[in-house]
Amino acid sequence: ASLPTGTLSGAKDRSSAMSKDAVKVAVRCRPLSSKEKAERAKNCLRYPQEGQVVIGRSHAFTYDYVFEEAVDQQGVYDACVRDLVNKFIKGFNATILAYGQTGSGKTYTMGTASSHNVAYNSLGIVPRVVEHVFTTIEETMSKGSDVRYEVKVQFLEIYNDSINDLLNPQEGKSDLSIRETKGGISVLGAIEEAVKCPEDMLDSLDRGTACRVTGSTAMNATSSRSHAIFSMILVQTKQVELNDKADVRQDTMVSKFHFVDLAGSERVKRTGATGERMKEGININKGLLALGNVISALGDEKRKAAHVPFRDAKITRLLQDSLGGNSKTLMIACCSPSDTNFDETLNTLKYANRARNIKNKPIINRDPMAAKMEAMSKRIKQLEAIVAGEGKSLGGGVDSEAHEEIMNQLLNTEMEVKRLNRRLESTRQNLSQMRDRVVTLETERDRYRLKHDNLKTKVQEKHPDLLSEQDQKDDEESAKEQKEMTIIGQLRRKIMDLESKLDTDPLTVMRSKSSRSLLAKSSERRISLGGVSTTNLDDDDDDDDDDEEVE
Repeated sequence: ASLPTGTLSGAKDRSSAMSKDAVKVAVRCRPLSSKEKAERAKNCLRYPQEGQVVIGRSHAFTYDYVFEEAVDQQGVYDACVRDLVNKFIKGFNATILAYGQTGSGKTYTMGTASSHNVAYNSLGIVPRVVEHVFTTIEETMSKGSDVRYEVKVQFLEIYNDSINDLLNPQEGKSDLSIRETKGGISVLGAIEEAVKCPEDMLDSLDRGTACRVTGSTAMNATSSRSHAIFSMILVQTKQVELNDKADVRQDTMVSKFHFVDLAGSERVKRTGATGERMKEGININKGLLALGNVISALGDEKRKAAHVPFRDAKITRLLQDSLGGNSKTLMIACCSPSDTNFDETLNTLKYANRARNIKNKPIINRDPMAAKMEAMSKRIKQLEAIVAGEGKSLGGGVDSEAHEEIMNQLLNTEMEVKRLNRRLESTRQNLSQMRDRVVTLETERDRYRLKHDNLKTKVQEKHPDLLSEQDQKDDEESAKEQKEMTIIGQLRRKIMDLESKLDTDPLTVMRSKSSRSLLAKSSERRISLGGVSTTNLDDDDDDDDDDEEVE
């Protein structure tokens, strides 16, 4: 259902009562649909004052923003999104999360559907953010800024708890892998398209939306059957001069803006889903349940030390930075005012209320070493200015030794900064090469694993007996080899024990010495009698000849 144009009402920022890093929550209520009006449904929501919503008789909730049915798209954007975009341009990560039951207006609010032939008043958050970002970049460049901007886009889908790349649908239907890097959570193998203008980015949005899985249910004719994450990556690079103008380095700042359009929670009895649609609904509810558990673990003050189950579902794993991490996050809970959806709307409001207690830790995504070196460079300039000022104020009468000592300190500091700069650049290059190599190897490994599993599945389908016999043979050979290795190990240990006893047993040593002593005396006696070679002592066949020679 479309939301009509109106004026902003009941949308007040109440962040002063909360931490500046807390997750902000907005509630948006759509008008009654034509179907609900035909069923004579009544409005079950009331707005007694700004920032509050009451459902039924006694269920009252307070949020950062509350948007009634008459609030249009521009009103929502100006109230809670515009400031978030400005923070994103300054280097902070940002996330907007749309949650609600199926048919509550999430996709319309986010604007993740196609933007072609859509009136400007009906454009959602994503097209307006795209326009805002590129307009700001153009204005900054027109003022002669030395900052270079690069904008990229990524579009992912979580369907039946598998991650697909909507910008690369040919190869993106296989489940992609999630990796946790120093820069946060990333998806291995997902492409990031570089865009030059708003039209390019909206074209990527339209292409990805066309590949997204949708279906018809009893509650929504175009129900989203998957979670979608549309991401904008902004890379800002500028040249930073250290104390010496010849010593120039790059300072890079990378920020990400995630637009999360969650599939709607639904009940099978009401949607009438069967077969594949019912399976999709079950997986959707599993992901939303995992997300609710994460929100409860992060928002409950009594469970601060408890484990946060981010790994229970792919959607929660991807949102790990957005919930309790390095991001400024806004959650928009979309509701239906119809009394026929009373239970679903109440659950949505409770869900959103728990998210208000989550505290994030957003920071500007800048290289910390670069910031430290820039601060050192500024400090050097301040010290030089102080030294120069003292020299002028004293009429050149400053102590030459003190001045020389300060200048030596400044020189040493400058040399240290240059050395650290060279080391940093070298380390960054090596790290980048190693990271690229690791990503390539992991991609190849995952590709071969997938091929191996597919081939094994095909062989098992066609020749189940062959595969089972081969597996049995492999197991038998492995067991036989393991048994042989065990026996060899036992024999080696026994030999080592015997050798050790032979070397350390006193009785054995004494017997060995006595035998050698008697042998030596016998040899000496025979030599004294006839000068016989000692080698004949060991030759039993020549004993008679030796006796004759002696006689």
